[in-house]
Amino acid sequence: MPYSYFLIELEGVEKTIKNLTYDPYIRGYLKHLKTFYMSENYEMLYYVINKLLSWYSSETSGEDANNVFNQFPYSKTRDVLKELLNETEKLVSDVNVGS
Repeated sequence: MPYSYFLIELEGVEKTIKNLTYDPYIRGYLKHLKTFYMSENYEMLYYVINKLLSWYSSETSGEDANNVFNQFPYSKTRDVLKELLNETEKLVSDVNVGS
């Protein structure tokens, strides 16, 4: 995934999630996304994105959240996290095959 694409999507994801929580673990995961991508540490990048997606999915699902979190930008953020996770999984596979 091109770095510029990653940065553009990451900014929206970060802002949306930061508006939802002050949880230090979640904010810590956000802090490391760019670092892991730039250092090509794709396994850790996958781990962090997976953690964020799991948290985000649990926060934005359920009957009470359904009306709010199925709206843009929340549905967009969920879709972007899924896409980033899939792309990162491919990068992890490529690295493991090349090893």
